Amino acid sequence: MKRTTRTRAARTTAATALLALALSGCGGSDGVRAGAAALVGDERLTTDRLAEVVDDALSTPGVGQEVTADVASFQRSVLTEFITVEVVEEAARRAGVELDQGAVDAQYAGLVEATGGPEELAAQAAAAGLSEERVRGIARNRALSEALGQALVPDDQVSDADVRAAYDAQADDFDQVRIAVLVQPTLAEAQALLPQAQGLDEAGFAALATERSSDQASAAQGGDLGLQPRSTFVEAGQPQLAEAAFGAAVGSTLVTEVPQGAAVVRVLERQTTTFEQAAPDLRAELVGPERQAAVEAAVRDAADDLDITVNPRFGRWDVDALDVVAEDDRELSREAGAEPATSEDPLQIPQ
Repeated sequence: MKRTTRTRAARTTAATALLALALSGCGGSDGVRAGAAALVGDERLTTDRLAEVVDDALSTPGVGQEVTADVASFQRSVLTEFITVEVVEEAARRAGVELDQGAVDAQYAGLVEATGGPEELAAQAAAAGLSEERVRGIARNRALSEALGQALVPDDQVSDADVRAAYDAQADDFDQVRIAVLVQPTLAEAQALLPQAQGLDEAGFAALATERSSDQASAAQGGDLGLQPRSTFVEAGQPQLAEAAFGAAVGSTLVTEVPQGAAVVRVLERQTTTFEQAAPDLRAELVGPERQAAVEAAVRDAADDLDITVNPRFGRWDVDALDVVAEDDRELSREAGAEPATSEDPLQIPQ
């Protein structure tokens, strides 16, 4: 028996595509002047502040080669992120969105979890040239963008019937069982081993399966097949094993027929997500495309209305891509009908 593992695809909202820095602006100007790297309305990112961010990144242990090899590109990414945060702030202000610290903390915790823990987050941040302040800025802008999306397209735009249909369609994600099997050529041989297997703990059952199972693939894992949905067994032509696995309580040991003969089965674990537990995520998932479009439209409208200027020394503002590009890059990055461009996630969060 082949051991497989299914994991639910990570869900993200439209907000996760809109990353920005929490860089503070200072002063205003009628146009780019000496000392200004970029202007967004009355907010100004100074060349001194830009140099400070770049120097901090380059002096950080473990900074990635892509940062050190192309400082100009890194400068443009900082400018893009500064502009993006101001644009998102403006879009949120227009929508009457207010942000609380709890939402920011939750987003930061999500970054920690998505990258594999605090140490991995710190390592990825260093490789991307991101200070702790900038990572916190990413968390804040994620939270703000998500709140903007929820304000523009509330969760109740999706009916309860649609949520129920999505739950039923993804049943495999919400009910999985982990079993260990000890396969024997005949039903009689499996039944003869049942009393011994019932008296063993999990480690003892694994040892017995390794020693006595006639299925070498599962025996190599102590009989452990990992968490599986019902469909895995059915598609493998093992409906009786599915009935045994999902019909017994955790900790039970029983015998059932399998294509190779019969198996002593130990139910090790059951993971079930109820409809009530899954509904909030499913509702957000279903409303996601409409919410993403609404957020992108709101951000683009805000960007169009703001006076955004970049010092030519560092590049130019591409109004179509919503990105700072090299001054000599005249090719529009967003052709007619293409999806609006967004800032790349420097932390490589799984999508």
